[in-house]
Formats: sequence, C-alpha cells, structure tokens
Amino acid sequence: MASPIVEGSKNASAFLSKNVTILHENIVVHVRKDFKTAKYTIEYTIKSDVVGGQIPLLFLAKDYKDDFKVWIDNKPVTIQDIPNYIITPEISQFDNFNNSFDEVIDGKKKINISWDKYSFDQFTLDDLKYFETNLSKGKHKIKVEYLANVWIDKSG
Repeated sequence: MASPIVEGSKNASAFLSKNVTILHENIVVHVRKDFKTAKYTIEYTIKSDVVGGQIPLLFLAKDYKDDFKVWIDNKPVTIQDIPNYIITPEISQFDNFNNSFDEVIDGKKKINISWDKYSFDQFTLDDLKYFETNLSKGKHKIKVEYLANVWIDKSG
C-alpha cells in the first residue's frame, strides 16, 4: 500500500560545536503563492569560545530546492558536502559536537535525528552539510537561506 504522506525537504536543527553557543535564533518562513515551496531564512547569533578555524555548525539539508546559502557576519561562505575522508570512523573532527556520531554501520558514522518525542530517522554524516571558517572569540551572525519543498499529509 502506498504511503499517504508525501515527504518534502528534510531539515533539522543545526548540530552545534561545543565551542559555540547559540545566543539567539530567528526563523522566518515565507510560503510561496503556489504552496509547493517555502523560503526559510534563519539567523543565528552565536558566541564562539575559541579563536581560529573550526566547523561551528552542521546542517541536515536534504531535498531542498535550488541553493542552500550561508553567510557569516554578512559574508557568504561555501557550503560543502562532508567529504569522505572526514566521514570515516577513524577521524574525530566532529567529536566536539553536541550530538554523538559514535554509531558506525557499514563503515559510516550515523546519527539519530529526532522529529518529536517518539520518532527519529537515522542519517549518515554524508547527509549533512558543513562549512569551515575562521572565527574570532566573541559574537557572530550566521544567516542561512534555502527553499524547502512542501510536506503533504493525506492520511486524515
């Protein structure tokens, strides 16, 4: 039997480095006239506790439409797929994140993403997007924009 639910973009909260604190988050959703997509603009005010090159945030960004864009302090940064050399279990580049990437299945690190109290999906690190940047110690603004596809629940 076919599923009565048509899934759209899968988007989750950002995974945060332990060296970074989110001080404020503002989410604006603009539903398009055709009700098939919505533009998300998320602005984070963060505080970095360390100086230098780091990966402050990771994003689950699957099946979004067009571009997934990020700016730090109003300067665009390049969003990348996590490369295979970082995904391998021997590398510990994501050990300082607030989520555990310890479960390894078929040689790939996995993470559980909870959608509510009773449901979650399991993703590999290559389902996530990341960026690397040099941050000074202190406050910074991170802005994220993407166009998401709609979810339709026909089960009711």
